[in-house]
Amino acid sequence: MRRGPHLLVGGSSGQGKSNLLNCIISGLARLLPPEQLRFVLFDPKCVEFVQYSALPHLAFPVITDGAKFVYVLRWLVCEMEKRLKEFARATCRNIEDFRKAGNQMPYLVVIIDEIADLILNFGKEVEPLIARLTALARAAGIHLVVATQVADHKVLSATLRCNIPGRISFKTRSGSESKIIIDAPDADVLCAPGDMLVRQKDGTLTRAQCAYLSGEEEARIIEAVEKQYGSPKVLASLPNVVFPAMPKSQPDTDGPSEEEMYERALEVVRTTNHASTSHLQRKMGIGYNHAARLIDLLEERGVIGPQVGAQPREILKPKQQ
Repeated sequence: MRRGPHLLVGGSSGQGKSNLLNCIISGLARLLPPEQLRFVLFDPKCVEFVQYSALPHLAFPVITDGAKFVYVLRWLVCEMEKRLKEFARATCRNIEDFRKAGNQMPYLVVIIDEIADLILNFGKEVEPLIARLTALARAAGIHLVVATQVADHKVLSATLRCNIPGRISFKTRSGSESKIIIDAPDADVLCAPGDMLVRQKDGTLTRAQCAYLSGEEEARIIEAVEKQYGSPKVLASLPNVVFPAMPKSQPDTDGPSEEEMYERALEVVRTTNHASTSHLQRKMGIGYNHAARLIDLLEERGVIGPQVGAQPREILKPKQQ
């Protein structure tokens, strides 16, 4: 477990990222008991990890609020520093040596379903915390699994990618996005869904097919694990209020109105002839939830067609207002 690197998972929407995260969570939960493994799950979409709310391995309840997740990142940095000091006192180099010496300490696996939402909304608070964790946390038994459908340098900085050697890419929209995720322009020609490229430590690429985990299988695994280990016993409590310093909690009286943002989104769709939540995120520099609201509004006003599977949305003529 300790030898597992931090992992970055990228690719276009609908290509298999969430399924891979579910495979990781379900597989590890069956492999190790809660005394040896705890999960920290961040789900800004509020739908990807809801099925794990009763998982005994949770260190915190599934987190959907970005501000609360910033609090958890701070807690993780403190926990990492506390663990490293304990290792030093016990003359151990890492968690594996510490556990071999007869000490109990669970691994912590932090899974972020969409890091773009965090970076775009809480970048100044999040980036230093993630950089510190990716640089030092593995020895302390804390591992990060970061997924995103927004592959650009604003979200995935050079420092972040440098500190996350494990890379997996599903099909991307372009070779440039593939280069950002796996440092090679090959993921744009993958087949969908589940087809993926795994970048090894030495830089070589291995092509693989991700296993498919159905909702019914997930439910059976969670039920079996809960029956075996009981209900979650959280490691620390979460605050009930949003941090006042965070951007989402500050009313932006000088910022553009919702209608002005809609006009900007409409212009992006007209000029690029492409409409998706991740596309608006990149072009407009906004968070996932805001981009999703604008996509819904564009559909309501007849600018774009409904989502049909993984196919691109049809661009229509807008209805007369």
